[in-house]
Amino acid sequence: MPLPANLRLNAFKYPIAFIRVIELVFIIIALSSINGWFYKLKFTCPSTNATTDLERTADFTTFSFDTIKVKSCDQPEQFVNLWKEGEGFSASSGFFYFVQALALISLLAGIFLYVVLWELYTNEGRVRLGDLALTALCFILFFFCSSIWWSSSNGIGFVGSQEHVTQLLKENPHFGVTEGVQIDTKNSLLTISVLCAWVSVVLYAVNTWYIWKEITPTPTSNPTSIA
Repeated sequence: MPLPANLRLNAFKYPIAFIRVIELVFIIIALSSINGWFYKLKFTCPSTNATTDLERTADFTTFSFDTIKVKSCDQPEQFVNLWKEGEGFSASSGFFYFVQALALISLLAGIFLYVVLWELYTNEGRVRLGDLALTALCFILFFFCSSIWWSSSNGIGFVGSQEHVTQLLKENPHFGVTEGVQIDTKNSLLTISVLCAWVSVVLYAVNTWYIWKEITPTPTSNPTSIA
């Protein structure tokens, strides 16, 4: 089946479009990594005559540690907060998702322009400048997003560590647990998401430069040339 005549698939031979594909790959990897993260906590309450069910568990995929409630040891019917206020990372993870989603939409729109609406793209200066502005905005957002998420991923590793959780269980009068804490998590996925975010910073910087250099018309350049 022949492709529509207005499709310009050869655009992917040039940096301005090819970089978009690489950006798409790293965004998908970053989102898949952060969505694959989980946290499982298991510990045993101190043995008392009043408590028959000694095992306690917590299983979640949210980064809001300070909202997680665990069944207490002294009153099994009561659920109490284990982590302290401020030991949550919902804001930074939400910002990470927002930037990734915005970048995903912008790069898909860019690919659509390059492949389907190339004539409009080359003939309408405002469209090219809009592409340049949106790409530059994504670069700036990715820079801040990567910095914030890098710091937050380190914080997640700390508040979810066995040493910190054991200390919290020891200090909390509802638990009084000093040993036997078991933790299962995938912080390596957070590392992957951070690395992908920083790679995206570089890719968007390069893409912004290519759009500025090759697409924005100058007295000595041909604005209809893709590279």
